[in-house]
Amino acid sequence: MANLQNIQAETGLISTLIVHPEFVTLNEKLKPEHFSIQTNGILFNIISSLYKDGVTNIDEFNLKAKIDNVEEYSHLFENINLEEIVQDSPYVARDSTNEYKVLASDVLQTAFRRKILSVLKTLERDCQSDDIKLNILQNKIYDKINNMADEFLTNDEEGLIGDKIDKVYQEIIKRAKNGGGIPSKFPTLNEFVTYEKGELVIFSAKRKVGKSVLLMNEAIHKAKNGIKVLYLDSEMSTLGWTERVLALISGVSIKKIKLQKFDNKEEEQRVLGAIENLKNMPLIHINNPAWTIDTLETTIKKWDNKMGLDLIIMDYIKAPDTDDAYVELGKITNFLKNKIAVGMDKAVIAAAQSNRGGDTGESYRIEQFCSTLIKIIEKTPDEIRRDTPDCGKYKLFVALNRNGKSHGDISNDYIDIHFMGERMLMVEANKHKNIESPI
Repeated sequence: MANLQNIQAETGLISTLIVHPEFVTLNEKLKPEHFSIQTNGILFNIISSLYKDGVTNIDEFNLKAKIDNVEEYSHLFENINLEEIVQDSPYVARDSTNEYKVLASDVLQTAFRRKILSVLKTLERDCQSDDIKLNILQNKIYDKINNMADEFLTNDEEGLIGDKIDKVYQEIIKRAKNGGGIPSKFPTLNEFVTYEKGELVIFSAKRKVGKSVLLMNEAIHKAKNGIKVLYLDSEMSTLGWTERVLALISGVSIKKIKLQKFDNKEEEQRVLGAIENLKNMPLIHINNPAWTIDTLETTIKKWDNKMGLDLIIMDYIKAPDTDDAYVELGKITNFLKNKIAVGMDKAVIAAAQSNRGGDTGESYRIEQFCSTLIKIIEKTPDEIRRDTPDCGKYKLFVALNRNGKSHGDISNDYIDIHFMGERMLMVEANKHKNIESPI
């Protein structure tokens, strides 16, 4: 093992396959290049090929016939006694599938260590190059780590659906208890959508209508419940965001926190208590006014590797001020859905700004990739009077939903929301009475 070889495991594995070639199907990750001794890798490849062709009697003749067909193989096996290897195999071979799996795992683990060493040497050269920017270098590191995981880690999810249906159904039952994913703070919204791995949920609103406050409320709600949250902010500094969060948790006016002028000692203690609560939350807030796909990917992978993220929140999706901004907007949305939500198997929430008509900016690009689009809308004075103040002054309208039902008539079908700006608090309000449509 000192020279990153496990000759005993390799020899045992080849001998086992000579006696039990059917075992070759037990570990699909194992490849010829994972053997430290080249001839062992070749024998593994030949036995795999013979078994695939229906040959179950692995003897000297079958092995030699395959070797002689490749000139390079013939040269490598000049001094190797195939007859002796085949004759000795029954004495070395393992007869149970579990024992074979242990041998295969040992070979893979040693190959993994060799690969890590090779990758580190490559990265060492990259680190010494002034031509490679830091964010590119970081992405190369994460990509190589992820590629090694794909190459070496066995995926128990592969196989016939019938072999795993019981396990999968138990997982469905478990997820269903939480509404199918991470539940929203707003109970009625969970009847439409929850924050599931592989899905991108977007909240859309006009300027100054509460996109950031809603996302912050969701972030704190999740972090309080042990959900590991990464909050990517393009608008608010960590100082300004923290002032808002302290107001939300403590229930003390944000103005009082900003000015540090409290009505009494009890209010100050509530803020100090909120600080202690924040210290124990698995929550990261990072501000960058000019997020790009590269910086987003580097940041997300960094924190996922550090703590294993459950939920990623993007506040908010916006394109650079360029002539092809709409193209960039589509790229960022596509990246969040397919590279992060699907590719990294993460739940993703994001906000997007709508225009004066209430439509999401470059709505086609965003709607094309999001799983669910929810509009945050300020009620009109007539709607507030009609619904009564107990039903709040804001509403959530599920406009598009690929994973469930959507709302119907925007003037009558929605979720009622209270928005208390001084406390940065959003909660679900009493449900309004539906208006009967005229006949």
